[in-house]
Amino acid sequence: VLASNGSVTIPNLTATAFSTSTSLGITHARIYRITSTFLLTSGSATLTANWEYADDPSAGFLGSGWSLPSSGVFSFPTTGIYMVKFHTMINVQSGINVPYGGLSIQGTANNFSSIDYRTDAYSSQSDDLSAVRYHNVHVGATFDVTDTSNVKFKLLVYKDANYGNISFTGSSGHNYTYVEVIRLGDT
Repeated sequence: VLASNGSVTIPNLTATAFSTSTSLGITHARIYRITSTFLLTSGSATLTANWEYADDPSAGFLGSGWSLPSSGVFSFPTTGIYMVKFHTMINVQSGINVPYGGLSIQGTANNFSSIDYRTDAYSSQSDDLSAVRYHNVHVGATFDVTDTSNVKFKLLVYKDANYGNISFTGSSGHNYTYVEVIRLGDT
């Protein structure tokens, strides 16, 4: 600080002037995947079974409190702002016309007393039906998790119910149909 007499004084900085919080930034991150291919025969379905943590030798995760989904319902380990990114590889057998097939993330702020349709994405195929085709679809949504007992999400797959069956590829060794859950920071 420059005084009126031209001298310079340095303010006394104390330890309380600096934050030492460790709750800033990404503190939780996890990937879940389905371990076997899911054949969709109806118009839509929640992926309820065969979920595991991505556990490849180089896979990692951050934070504690994670749990596998219960009947397709995913919970968050702690409060915060989260990014949820859902990905799939769709397999369409030869001879099947697919006007659309895709993914949806459904959320709730009240333990599914009501549902928020957060995001949808789809892919389509027609005409060239001579070989197996693969499609990749991705969706993402952010969640403000103020209450871990009530803020949750589900992952849905869907297709045009008037056309043939499609498969959402699963594997216990690769991330084909999987979800990334990343805590971005405090709520």
